Order: sequence, then C-alpha cells, then structure tokens
Amino acid sequence: MAGTSRRTRIAKPNSTSLTAMKTPHFSVRSLVAGALLLAAGACGRTVAPKQQAAVPTAVPALNVALNQLHQRGQFSGAALVAEKGRVVYQQAFGFANVVNRQELRSDAQFDVSALNQTFTAAAVLSLRDQGELRLDDALSQYVPNLPYPGVTLRHLLTHTSGVPEADVRESGNDVAAELYYLHRTPAFAPGTQWQYTTTNYALLQKVVEKVTGMSYADYLTQAVFGPLNMRDTRVLRADRGTAPTPGMVGYERPSYLAPTGAPAEVSFADPRIYSTLNDLHAWVQGLRSGQLLAPASVKELFAPVRLRNGSFPETQLNGQRAAFGMGWFLSQPATGQHVAWHSGGQDGYFAYLGFDLTADRVVILLNNTEDAPGTLATAALMQSTLHGQPVDLPKRSMARTMGRLVATQGIEAAVLHYASVHTDTARYYASAFEFEQLSHELQARQQPAAALVVLSAFAATAAQASHEVLAPLQQLRARLVTAPRQLPRRIPQVVEI
Repeated sequence: MAGTSRRTRIAKPNSTSLTAMKTPHFSVRSLVAGALLLAAGACGRTVAPKQQAAVPTAVPALNVALNQLHQRGQFSGAALVAEKGRVVYQQAFGFANVVNRQELRSDAQFDVSALNQTFTAAAVLSLRDQGELRLDDALSQYVPNLPYPGVTLRHLLTHTSGVPEADVRESGNDVAAELYYLHRTPAFAPGTQWQYTTTNYALLQKVVEKVTGMSYADYLTQAVFGPLNMRDTRVLRADRGTAPTPGMVGYERPSYLAPTGAPAEVSFADPRIYSTLNDLHAWVQGLRSGQLLAPASVKELFAPVRLRNGSFPETQLNGQRAAFGMGWFLSQPATGQHVAWHSGGQDGYFAYLGFDLTADRVVILLNNTEDAPGTLATAALMQSTLHGQPVDLPKRSMARTMGRLVATQGIEAAVLHYASVHTDTARYYASAFEFEQLSHELQARQQPAAALVVLSAFAATAAQASHEVLAPLQQLRARLVTAPRQLPRRIPQVVEI
C-alpha cells in the first residue's frame, strides 16, 4: 500500500516469532527427506535439462488462469515455470511503464529484494566449504563491539540470533552502527526462538566482506553470478541509478480507488539486486547441480532449523505451515509437495521464487507493482494447478471492487454492486481492515460522505462488524451530522443510514 513501499517485506508470519513445537503438525522428517532429495542432485557437477520432457498438461490451464487474474487486476508481472531443468512456461503481463504504455517483457530485470537472502546464505556456506570460516564462529569475530554475546553465524543464518531488527533503508546508516547505538538489548537468547529480521542477513553480508576482502556486490558477481552465467543479474548501490531495464518503473501497490499505484520512492536499500526469470532459474539449477556448494552444504541449506531445546519452530505463511532453513522457507502443502521458497518486496517491486523438491519444479514470479498479496496468491494457485489440482482463482476483494466503482461510476453504482454481491462468498471476500482503509482513502480525497456509505454498507451486512469499522463509522456519522447535503441522494435499503 501507499506509504509502506520503503520497507522490505516478506510474506509475514501471523506474528514475528515462530511457535516452537516439540511435535510439529507437519512432518519435519518429511522436510528433511525433501532436503535429501535436493542434496542427491548435488552429487554431480551438472544437471542436464531433459529437453524431451513433455509440457505438463496443466500448463494450458495455468495460462488461462493467469490471463484471467491479469484481466481482473489480481496479477501483473512476469511468470516462469520449469520442470526437470526445462522451462515449460514463461510469460509477462502488464506494463513496465504505465505512462509510456511500455509493455512488460519476460526478460525484464526486477529488484528481487529479500531473495538476496538466498544468495547470502549460499555465499557464507561456500566460504565455509573453502575453509575460510565456520558456522559456529562468533559474530564478534567478524563484526566486533556489538552487544550480543553468544551469537554465531549459524544463528544469523537461521534467524535464531535474537539480534533486533534495525531497518536502515530509510536512514542509510551502517547496520552495525545503528545496532550499537540504538538497539543494544537482544530480543531473546541465541538459539531459543525464531524471528525473521533483515538485520541477520545484513550482518552476514559484512562477514562475507570481512572474510573475502571484497565488497559483497563484487563477491557475488565473481563467485555466484559469473560461474552460473547469470549475465542479466546486476548488483547496484542505492546511489548508483535505477533499474537496468530501460524505462522500467517500480510502482506502489495499487490503491483502492486507482488501478495503478504511484511510482515508488527509492529507499537506501543497499545493495539492490536486479535479476530476471531466466537468471533466477539458473540460480536454482546451480544450487541443485552442486556447482557452488558441497552436497552436505546443499542439504544444510534446506534442513529445518532446530532450537536449543530440540524443538522445530514453525509458522503460518500463506495459509500453510512453514519451517525455515538457511535463507529459505520450507513448506509442505496439503497436496504433499515439499516446497522451498522465499519472497520479498521493496520500492515498487515484489519477487517470489519457489521450487518443489519432489517434482523438481520451479515457479518464479516477479512484478513491478509491489503487490505482495496478489503475487503470493498467484504463486499458490500455480503450485496447486501444476500439482494437478482444479484451477481455483483467488477471491476478489469486495473493498477494492467497491473502490474502483466509486472512482469510475460513483458511490451509488458501487453500493448497488455491493448489495448484489456481498453474499457471494464463493467469489468475493470482505475484510474489515480493507473497508477501513478504503474509508481512509476516500476521506483523504475529500469524500467523507462516500467513506461513510462504504463503512455503513459493510457494517450493515457483516455478520460481526469489528471495532476497527464501528469506531470510525461513529466518528464519520458525527462529522457529517452538520452537512447532510453531502450524502448521496439515493442509498439502497441495504445500507440505510
């Protein structure tokens, strides 16, 4: 949403910490088995793509579904599917530049944001394979003077360090300096809990620089992108230009009233990695083939972390239980897939990279609209469709549908449409939070009467209207008591005020 584009985001858990469970509901043993499947592929130096493999029968249905999602405004970006090393689907939807009507290409370069963590984890394990460091080395050995005794590189890799979040994307400060002066108290003792923070991997990048004597960007270019022939992947500093693809613009997530978001402001995120669908596929193949890491290190990347008390932490992500390895989330959907994935967005871009360890299938989604919910819903749809499940398009947002109608046809048309579809829970969902946000957006555009009608419509039809809707509804009613002529002339019975 507007106003949040500066912060790097992943698909957030329901809380910042994973819940440690002695016996997880999903099988940790099965996740480990999935890691073994991946490691088995690293025994050789290369994985020859099987060019004779047939295009999966689900791909035509998937193409139809993605086109429908794009037409409904639920997905815009570039998508790739590969099976057993062979790309079987690659397509782009939408615009690289809305103003110039420059169409998005499937070979465009996107900011991949938090996918950088997968590169960082591999870089650290590669240095370990070379004998340059140990995972149980203390952080203080490489970044001295930080007030976090007992924190090791392994803790940073698995997000179990307890080092607090220090997001320097807006300030541009050095992460170690900001931690030293502003965040001296650990969140928890190392190894006792799980908490995702960008700080853990920012510190690991400093470790890579300390060990190699090179900048993190130069090391990735030399040790990762070069050997894997990732020719269209670039590492840029925040102060050195914008996206490598000419004319490419990163947009904020579309608002409730507009189909296209405003161009996103650029933060101090550093370094910024831009990549393409094909290069990210090469990245997964490189890990799978053992070109970068020893087989034992590949296995370690995708093994679920174990806390000090022996429990395996897990969380809910995208409606699925997930564990964490080193740089990768590990999910086991109900279909029986073992999916390793990561996602993240910043400054107008969002990226998802996931691969099914069982089927040897890769799914990559990149967009320049920073639409995290839409991208992750599309990724889930693709994974289930490719696994042979019936195509089930994500539900539409009633709040967003209503907002677009307010903007294009007026409040009366929007309310009439809402009255006709608010019981259609098979195709639409209604969120109290989204209706409140739509109300705020209407008020910001000096349309308080329309904001009142929107909240009233939801409150009148919701089974249980929450406080987050009722409180602003009361305030709006009080505000408009002295200006009744601002209300629409006709309001359908369903939202009688």
